[in-house]
Amino acid sequence: MEKIVTLLVDEFNETRAMIFVCLERLNFIRKVEIPTLHWEKTDLGRDCLTEENYQDILQLVEDELDEMKDGTDLGIQRVSVEKFCPNCGVLKKSNFFGNSEKNEDGLTKWCLQCLRRHNEEQHYG
Repeated sequence: MEKIVTLLVDEFNETRAMIFVCLERLNFIRKVEIPTLHWEKTDLGRDCLTEENYQDILQLVEDELDEMKDGTDLGIQRVSVEKFCPNCGVLKKSNFFGNSEKNEDGLTKWCLQCLRRHNEEQHYG
């Protein structure tokens, strides 16, 4: 799985975290917290995440990245409300924010674009 993730990171010039989220949304991997937080392949992922299927995976991940960046489908059903992102100073629809149990509204404090930019600058910049 690591080799495929590395190839996808290079192909799309995205963070590893973003690629892992795409693969999770495609049901190829899932986050497991016990004994420590890590990612593991689902049954579908074991069948599909192979180098032989790389071209097919590329297309699926590209489509998923486009949906995530558009903010049109975050993989959840949520009533669309507006929220102010204090980082970029823009009022955006709730589908431009991620999920967060830390906040009362269930959304991340910053929009996904600001979070992605911040993570890239902090960890990969």
